Amino acid sequence: MQESKFDQYLGHELKRLAFVSGGQFKITDVKEHLGRGDRDFLNRAYSKEKPTVYWNWDSYTDRMNRHVYRVVKALGGARQKIRNRWVYDLNPNLLLKNNGQ
Repeated sequence: MQESKFDQYLGHELKRLAFVSGGQFKITDVKEHLGRGDRDFLNRAYSKEKPTVYWNWDSYTDRMNRHVYRVVKALGGARQKIRNRWVYDLNPNLLLKNNGQ
């Protein structure tokens, strides 16, 4: 199955975040990392892939966590719950390997 544009873009941004954060980050870090242009692109990609959905992919934190975890898991990462917060663990060297692929 071909990876969607939404997943590709989110994956690239998560690799960048993992690189600058040393491999671990929380959903609040993701929200701070994504600029307005990034969020707009992700919202457009999400609405094209899910035309029957009437909300943005990051409207609710639990929904955002599901999307981020799906992409992190596809990239070989993991998550764990620490003090009621999901902490994602993603290899920071993924950004450097094969031009981020």
